[in-house]
Amino acid sequence: MAKTVLKSLLLLVLCGVLQTARAAKDRPNVLLIVTDDQGIGDFGFMGNDTVKTPNLDRLAEQSAHFTNFVVAPACSPTRSSLMTGRNHMKAGVWGVGPRNNLMRDEILMPQYFKSNGYGTGYFGKGDGVGLLELKPWDRGCDEAEYPWGYDHLDPRMITPEGVIEREGWTCDINVDFALDYIRRQGDQPWWCTVAYIIPHLPWEPPETYAEYYRKQGCSERLAAVYGSITQMDDATGHLLRELEKMGHIEDTIIVFLSDNGPSYKDMTEEEIESRNSLELRGTKATAWDNGIRVPLLVRWPGTIEPGPRPQFASVEDILPTLADLTGLDPAKFPEHHPWDGVSLRSALQDPDSAEIERTVFRVAISGEGAAGGARAVVNHPDEVSMREQHVTLRGPRFKYHNYADGSSELFDLDADPGETVDVSDEFPEIAARYAAELEDKYEAILDTGRAYRMPWLKVGRYRPGYNKLNSVMAQKIYGDLKGVGFHYLKGFAQPGDRAEYAIEVVRGGEYTATMDGKQLDHGGGWMLRFGDTEVRPETTTPQKVTFPPFTLGEGRQTMTLTVEGSGEQRDPPLVQKIYLAPPR
Repeated sequence: MAKTVLKSLLLLVLCGVLQTARAAKDRPNVLLIVTDDQGIGDFGFMGNDTVKTPNLDRLAEQSAHFTNFVVAPACSPTRSSLMTGRNHMKAGVWGVGPRNNLMRDEILMPQYFKSNGYGTGYFGKGDGVGLLELKPWDRGCDEAEYPWGYDHLDPRMITPEGVIEREGWTCDINVDFALDYIRRQGDQPWWCTVAYIIPHLPWEPPETYAEYYRKQGCSERLAAVYGSITQMDDATGHLLRELEKMGHIEDTIIVFLSDNGPSYKDMTEEEIESRNSLELRGTKATAWDNGIRVPLLVRWPGTIEPGPRPQFASVEDILPTLADLTGLDPAKFPEHHPWDGVSLRSALQDPDSAEIERTVFRVAISGEGAAGGARAVVNHPDEVSMREQHVTLRGPRFKYHNYADGSSELFDLDADPGETVDVSDEFPEIAARYAAELEDKYEAILDTGRAYRMPWLKVGRYRPGYNKLNSVMAQKIYGDLKGVGFHYLKGFAQPGDRAEYAIEVVRGGEYTATMDGKQLDHGGGWMLRFGDTEVRPETTTPQKVTFPPFTLGEGRQTMTLTVEGSGEQRDPPLVQKIYLAPPR
C-alpha cells in the first residue's frame, strides 16, 4: 500500500514537472534586433535602390511592418524607452553622454521577462540597460556584454569579468555570443537582444563591402556607410539562419528596429539624397520625422500575419506589446513605474484594426532648441521653459512643433510627410488642442522631478562605475562655465566659476582626489569643497591636479569644484574627469 502511494506521488510530481516544462516550451521566445543610426531611407525595403539589405528585406516580407512608427531622436533616449516602456524623459534620460541618466529605480525589459521564468541575454550597445555602477547583469540580464565605445573591429567588451579584448568585427561578435547563449537555453523560453553599434560612425566596414559600392559609382563616404549597413545585414542574416537551424525560427517573436534617424556628417547633398529616399526633414538628434521615424518589424509565424500596419506606434509600445503577446503575468513583475506605451496586439492580429488615437512627446536633444544650450547643464529644471526648446507632439496624422524662438507649426503628415506646409490655419482646432496637450505632457514630465537631471555618482568601492565623475555630470554650474561636447567643462578662470556634483558616499573614510583635463594650470586656484571641508591641490600640471587626503562621511552630499582667483580667461582650463579614490 505504501509503495503504491509513493508511486502515485512520484507520478504526480513527474506529471507536474512535464506540464511545467511543456508550458515553458509553449511560450514564445523573443529576439530583439536594434541597429544604430540607420535612417528610414537606409533599407532596400524602404525604397533605397542602392543599398543592399537582402536579409532585412526578407524579414520585412515575413513581418508585420509598422510604417508609421517613431522612436526618439538619439540612441540613449530610444533604448531607454525601449527597455522601460516609458517616455525617456520620465526615465531620466534627456540626451546622450552624461545626459543618459537612466534612473536606478527604473525596471527594465529583461527584469520583467526574468520574473516570468525567461532566460535573458543581452549582447551589444550598453545604452538603455545600465548606468555607472549598474550594469546589464545588475538589471535583469543572465548574460550580457557590451562594447566600450564605437570600435567596429577588435572591440573592448565590458563583461562581468571585466574588460576583455575580443578579435573580429563587433557586429559578428554580438551575433556569435547571442547564438551561443540561445543554444544553451534548452527548453527554457528566452529573451535575447542583439543591439548593434553599426552603422553608427565611424563608417569603417571591411574593404570588400565598401569596394562593392565604389564599383556601383558611390562616393567614398557613401560606400563606407552603405558598406557598413550591408555588413550589418549579413550579420543579421547569419543570426536568422542559425536560429532556423536550431528550430527556433517558428517559435520566436522577432522584433527589429533602428534607434533613430541617420547621421549625415560630412555628406554632400547628393549623398544625402541617396539615403533620404522618403524625402523627410531633419536628421538624428532632431525632432523632425527623419530623426525619429524608422521601420518596426514584428515576425511571429502562424500568429502574426505579414504585411503593412499603418497604425501609429511608438518605441514605448514594444515592452507592453511583448508582455502581452508572451502572456507575462503582471502579478510577478517587480514594482515599477507606469508604462506610457500600449500593446499593439490589435494591430498585429488585424491589419485593418482601428487606429488608437493618441500622441507622443518628442524633443530635440542637441543643437538649436535643445535644453541647456551651449552650457550643457540645466541648473533648475522647473525654469526650463518649453518655449525655449524645440518640442513636438506627434500623433497618427498630425504633428505640432513648438520652436525655440516661440513660434509653432502644425503639419498634416498624411498629405505632407516632409513637414513643409504649416496647416495651423486650416485646422485651428487641432492646432489649439495639440498645443494644449503638448503643454500638459511637458508639465507632467517636469512634475516627475526626473527630467534634466545629471546622475548621482556613488563613491567608496573599487568597482566599475564608482568613484569617477565626468565633469559635465554637474547638477549645477555657475559663472562662465559651459560644456564642451560630452566630456569637458570649460572655464574655471575667475572667482564665481564653480560646478556642483551630487555624490553618494557608501563607505566613509580617508579619500584622495585627482582631476584630469587640459590647460589645468590656467585655472585660478583650484579648490574642492565637501560641506565645510575645503581641499586645495598638492600639485598642478597642465593635464592633472592632485589633491591631498581628506575625510568623507557616508551619505549623499554635494561636491563643489571651484577656483579662488583669476586664471587664463583667454585660454581657460578644460576639466574632463574627477576621481575620488576611496580608502583601501
